[in-house]
Amino acid sequence: MSLTSPFKRPQSLRLSISTSSTLSAITPSPLLTPAPKEPWSYEAPSGECYERICFVICLFDFSSSDSDHLSFRKDEILAIVRQEESGWWAAVRSDGSQVGWIPASYVDTLSDDAAESVGEQLRSPENGPSAASASPLITRCLDETPSSSDTTLCNEPSDTTQHMEPNPPSSPTSAWLDPRTENAFGDADLSIVVPLRLDKSLPASPLASPPPRSAVPESKFCALNRSLSGGAITLLDRARQRRPVLLDDQSPIQRPSTIVQTQTPDQLSTFFSALDVSLSPSASSFPPHAHPRPGKILQLTGDDSAQAFHNAKQAQANLPWYLKHRHGEEEIKLEFDGTVKAGTLPALVEHLVVDPLRASQQELFRRAFLVTFCTFATATEVFDLLVAQYELDVPPGLTEEEFEQWKREKLRPTQKRVLTVLTLWLEEYDLLNQDAEVAPKLQDFLSLISSPSVLALTAKQVLKSLERLTFAEPSAPDAIVIPSKKRKKARKGDVLELLRADPMELAQHLSLFESDLYRKIRAQECFLWTMTKEGDTVKNMRAFSATHDRLADWVKCSILEVDTLSKRANIVALWIRVAEKCRSLNNFSSMSSIVAALQSVLISRLHFTWLNSNKEMALEPLRKVIHPASNYAYYRRILDAVEGPCVPFVGPFMKNMIYAQEQHEDNVIVQSATKPDQQFTLIHFVKRQKWYDITVQMLRFQTKPYSIPEMSEMTNFITGQMERAATKGDRWYWQRSDELQQAELLHADIRRGLEAAGF
Repeated sequence: MSLTSPFKRPQSLRLSISTSSTLSAITPSPLLTPAPKEPWSYEAPSGECYERICFVICLFDFSSSDSDHLSFRKDEILAIVRQEESGWWAAVRSDGSQVGWIPASYVDTLSDDAAESVGEQLRSPENGPSAASASPLITRCLDETPSSSDTTLCNEPSDTTQHMEPNPPSSPTSAWLDPRTENAFGDADLSIVVPLRLDKSLPASPLASPPPRSAVPESKFCALNRSLSGGAITLLDRARQRRPVLLDDQSPIQRPSTIVQTQTPDQLSTFFSALDVSLSPSASSFPPHAHPRPGKILQLTGDDSAQAFHNAKQAQANLPWYLKHRHGEEEIKLEFDGTVKAGTLPALVEHLVVDPLRASQQELFRRAFLVTFCTFATATEVFDLLVAQYELDVPPGLTEEEFEQWKREKLRPTQKRVLTVLTLWLEEYDLLNQDAEVAPKLQDFLSLISSPSVLALTAKQVLKSLERLTFAEPSAPDAIVIPSKKRKKARKGDVLELLRADPMELAQHLSLFESDLYRKIRAQECFLWTMTKEGDTVKNMRAFSATHDRLADWVKCSILEVDTLSKRANIVALWIRVAEKCRSLNNFSSMSSIVAALQSVLISRLHFTWLNSNKEMALEPLRKVIHPASNYAYYRRILDAVEGPCVPFVGPFMKNMIYAQEQHEDNVIVQSATKPDQQFTLIHFVKRQKWYDITVQMLRFQTKPYSIPEMSEMTNFITGQMERAATKGDRWYWQRSDELQQAELLHADIRRGLEAAGF
């Protein structure tokens, strides 16, 4: 049967296919069967090929006068081939007729199944088929294309004559696409004419930001849009709306019958990609981005580190399976920014040596883990897990190339990080004193590392550090020298008395005494103190806290054991001056202890003692420093400004430590997502991280000791007086305070009587 039509129109290039002779030779139309889920790509004339990323459905109308943009109507389905972080996406119409940039905020993504389902609804008899989902496998044509010659493509195998074919007055395609037409095919020979798609090159990425989703009003044209359930637009109507294109080269059109003889969409796409067709001779290549746009995260936050973190997170998610972490999301829980919330012990140890999203974040996690792991594991358990990370097993089923990649990108970096963690543990976190079995194990492990040379050299350096820390004597760190005033010479036989002491000298020796105790506190003792206050695990913390209480007892005892009012007032004034000197030396621990004793009920109710001392107003600035308002905000500001030697008042820190202990559980139970009957017990690392943060703030002055000339006579006097005051029980303090109060009231009555008598 001849498919040549007697009608002529010189401005159209069409492909005519007879349903009786050719529909059986081509792949069934997706208008009748679901679209195959095969790989799909869009190929530009320049040879650039873009894989389809996803389908999108248009939520609003978008009309633009820019030729690089792709205008669309609401409810239209487009294929996305490129996504820019700036908010512009490159889209192709489903029939491949146009490609351009669209604003991402105007569309929503669809899965392939959802897009197929929507397409089936559009193709249903109730809605009529849509031009957006029309298959390019039926026939294609170029409409309204100026040409000096007329050509017809037909399915005759060889000797077919090319004819000029106009558009028939009544196209069978319209009848076939009209849902009101029953039995459109029947047994008759129908000539189906569908626009032929020409590939177009993707324009350069837009430089301007896309418009907001809700800021564009509908135009008059947009008001005529159809919905997904509205009437259909025929393929011929859509073809008439297309812009004319120029044929740069007619040479590829040599075998017209190839079009109808192809059996798959890929074969047909390959044939049409051979057509060198473009909008203009200069548009045959894909233009490069002359102005690269900043990332979306950078645009939103203005932070380069945030953009780098986002990029690293995306890259880590796209790693091959054999390079990913061995412990999945069920065994370790992370925050959105990568910080650890909870995890099993093996997963937490693996996280010590994985490729970090942020180097600073991993460093913080390592330090928090090495300080707090004693609350959920032993040093031997952690060491054995680190060795297991160094000796990773090869994943099964790897090719030689994959094995080399795993060895280069997974094994060697992990081994290097294991040695880094061991060095940090040994040098800064007292590995040798945590478990006696770890030191010989570490020495044996490091001695066996002989290759590669870089790791062997690192192992030798760690061995040298191990030997140095095992046998060398600790050296005293440098510190700032504070000049001391000369003491007055005491006569032979005189006993050192409190009132004879120089306030500055007394404050200096109190600072030396407390600083020595403060610098012995280990980080683990701070949060272990919240659980138990007995035993060797908290002996240094217990000694430091006891000194605070003993100094307060000494202050109260020195005042209460004096009978004379004037002498008692002088002792009160002396202690206020000592507290002021301690404040100037940044010894907030001794200062707070003295102020607490002077503010106690035992001393504050001795009103005549305070009246005679004339120093009550001088106590107010010191009281303000340790006032608990706003969680000791004033004291924290002062402490943040300190740079030299300091002995902090640890009360606020311990209060926060106890709060973290009470508010957070030690472990959390997580239900398995894959096995409903399985549960994971995860270590609650948020609690440990809070402990670590508080501990760092509390112990940050340990590396800055005082350098003050120490006099053994003064040191012995201080320790002797503290021990003597500690022997007096609470009953003695209350009885003595009552006696002095009554004596002061009696003294006041006698004085008033004498004044009334004229004396």
